[in-house]
Amino acid sequence: MPLFVLLLCFLFGFVATTVRQQAVAEEPVDIYEQVPKDQRKFLTETIEKLVAAEKRGDWKSVYELIDKQSGDTESRFLKKMKHMRRLRQFSALKVTFMPPDASWNIQGYASFEGDASQHGHIADFTAHWKDSRWYVSPVALVPFGNEKKAYFRDCSMP
Repeated sequence: MPLFVLLLCFLFGFVATTVRQQAVAEEPVDIYEQVPKDQRKFLTETIEKLVAAEKRGDWKSVYELIDKQSGDTESRFLKKMKHMRRLRQFSALKVTFMPPDASWNIQGYASFEGDASQHGHIADFTAHWKDSRWYVSPVALVPFGNEKKAYFRDCSMP
């Protein structure tokens, strides 16, 4: 009988711990929590605009969202982007502050036209708060490896 009680206590403890771990794991994580609270909503809205414009291939709207200090004129930017594959999906996973230029790196999974179904790559873009608005760069694949042998890391879209 004592062995049965001991086994029952062990099983109860195991089940309770497992349920607790699942509850903690299922709590949604706000990847934007480090972004200043008064800028957070504007950032998510800008990201939605960027992703929607890239999905439509509306490069003029993308140009309006980028910081013009890059030296690209609108016509040069549009000509360059005309040959780019359109974004099919982007899911942000991580937001990291980049101190030297006070920008944010938004990294996640992206799939583009021509990618196999449910197949994508690790991609990112930058966001910079200036003059009370967010400026972003287009979504780009993240190369891994080195200069001699770079590759793009595959991922399954969540």
